[in-house]
Amino acid sequence: MTEEAQQQTTQQVPESAPRTLEVDGRTGTIKPLTFMQSLELGPVLEPLLAGLDETIGDGSDLSGLLGAFYAHPEVLRRMLCLSTGEDEAWLESLDSETGDRLVIEFYVVNAPFFLRRITMRRMERKASEEASRAVQAEAQTT
Repeated sequence: MTEEAQQQTTQQVPESAPRTLEVDGRTGTIKPLTFMQSLELGPVLEPLLAGLDETIGDGSDLSGLLGAFYAHPEVLRRMLCLSTGEDEAWLESLDSETGDRLVIEFYVVNAPFFLRRITMRRMERKASEEASRAVQAEAQTT
């Protein structure tokens, strides 16, 4: 994929609308992560993004999506608290099925956030590889 095509891909990913989830008669709202929240998460996101990048691949198979999130429980916990506005005690009170539904809904709402970052990650990796090849080629000619 050319850099121009990747830029268009990042620009074409629309923001998602918040979604609600009924838990024990209480309705919770899952909101997209904000820019400032993403800055707050910063570098702790990198291992999760690497796992999602590997899992998602070309986007045709999302079967390992929950596993990619569950491999990083502390980051997931932080993101869920930020996205829902709920505290950790609420998350800990969820049964397994409800927790799985929450993570799936969280991904649906925040897929544009993750897809943009995965695309940027791929672009940075490609640029780094191209720069490395250019340096190696330059070194061979001198």
